[in-house]
Amino acid sequence: MRIDQVSEDILLGFLLEEFHAVEGFDVDEERRAKDFQAYAHIAKALSEAGAIQELARRLAIELRERYCSKKYVSKDGQTYRIVGAFSNALKDYAGHFGFSSELVLLNGPVENRVFAEQVYAKRLFRDVYTRPHGEFTHALQWLLFGDQFENIANLYSRSVKYLSKSTFQSGKEASRIVMWQFLVDCFDGDENYSANILCKTFRCPQIFTNRLVEILPSGAWLGNFIMARRQKGLSSGVPPYEDGHYTSGRQVTMPTNYLNRTLRYPDGEVAQVYTEVSTNVYKKDLLEAQPVAQAEQGFRVTRL
Repeated sequence: MRIDQVSEDILLGFLLEEFHAVEGFDVDEERRAKDFQAYAHIAKALSEAGAIQELARRLAIELRERYCSKKYVSKDGQTYRIVGAFSNALKDYAGHFGFSSELVLLNGPVENRVFAEQVYAKRLFRDVYTRPHGEFTHALQWLLFGDQFENIANLYSRSVKYLSKSTFQSGKEASRIVMWQFLVDCFDGDENYSANILCKTFRCPQIFTNRLVEILPSGAWLGNFIMARRQKGLSSGVPPYEDGHYTSGRQVTMPTNYLNRTLRYPDGEVAQVYTEVSTNVYKKDLLEAQPVAQAEQGFRVTRL
């Protein structure tokens, strides 16, 4: 049974029956019911391309404006590219909805406990692991609904605090899951929402990354940007920066030497780019560096 084959009310009933607060998370039934009503709507919308098409278009406009305004900075008569401009744009937009001012980078696999800590703290993150999954996919999935729910950051946070009673198949193993996995972290496969976290919809990060460009107007910036990042460093993709971590292959996890690098401010000050805050979790200082001549090649901001 697929989510697009049932009503939102039926899906809500299933969620209320299947998911309960994890031990130690104190939430009353009224709050849980309101959360689950929102989760049912999110799962339903992500299961139907037409339901998120306009949301994706509006998000693309918001992020494009912020990205372009943050991409370059002029200082001392020179123009510099801002390192981490898209992450900065994400963080700026997310701040309107109550997300943390900290945006972290998950470098490869992260322990479940550590991952849940980041989400519960309302931190959006850049997922540097595999190309199909996408670096920014989860942030975009949630920001789609920023204007639909006043408390989207709270919904994001509590999604790791609701646990299933049953085990769900992932295509590799069966285990109990948290609401986060049910909503936005499924795997590509044949869907049966009551028994697995497989699907071919926007609940699956791999599908989201591949299909975002399809549901946006032709030439829309956000879909092209996400796809360019997915292909960066491949023979058919955008060339990587010199000494960058994007190389041919499925994984894009950053090596130690890249994480330990420093960059120089226009005034000559040298600073560390990344700071490890937990195992495989980093914060990135958004430094002003790289003259425009060294900006990314082969990618242009196109029309919306």
